[in-house]
Amino acid sequence: MLASASEGAEDKARTALDAFSSALYWAEAGPFERAVHARMDQAGRWVRERFGCTLHREGNEYFQRCPVALGHSRMGMSVGGLSRKVCSICGEDFSECPHRPGAEYIVEGGVGPLEWCRVCGERDGCEHLPDERYRARLIVIVVEVQVEEVSIVDNPAFRDARITSMSYTLDDIRQALGEDFEPGVDVACNRCLLDCDGLSRRLPASEGQ
Repeated sequence: MLASASEGAEDKARTALDAFSSALYWAEAGPFERAVHARMDQAGRWVRERFGCTLHREGNEYFQRCPVALGHSRMGMSVGGLSRKVCSICGEDFSECPHRPGAEYIVEGGVGPLEWCRVCGERDGCEHLPDERYRARLIVIVVEVQVEEVSIVDNPAFRDARITSMSYTLDDIRQALGEDFEPGVDVACNRCLLDCDGLSRRLPASEGQ
């Protein structure tokens, strides 16, 4: 894409950084963590060198939203609460219906009385036809969620439940760029050009955090 001067090259490259960051979350504490971390850092440097990077700015407020920078923080989110799950085949409560996960069923396509397609689970844009019959596997559909609390944890059960934005105060930026900094201009991010300090992990409570 770069060789053909494609305008989509940068978008594709930045989308790839999300995938590198996600790969590190899933590889955490495993045998591939070190290699995946190194590949993510290499990808971040490549994108910075070819396209340049800036902090996200909203007026005079600045945020770090780079998946590579944020991917070095090993904290995540754990949501506690209640949910109601239904069967995609019959629409009944998943814990009580007779359909079994992994089994295949012959069903009509299209969005019908259940308000979703029983083949793919989509509510709109489905290509399955109501006058055709298809093989389908059960999909568990969450129809109600009551969030009780959100905790910051080291290893969330859903590995991609991570921090996606971190704000900077103007004092933070002036400390890095000097007192002459005036808010309202784009600020370059050069983090991926620097040597990596490693992954940031929380200290155990016994060590004071």
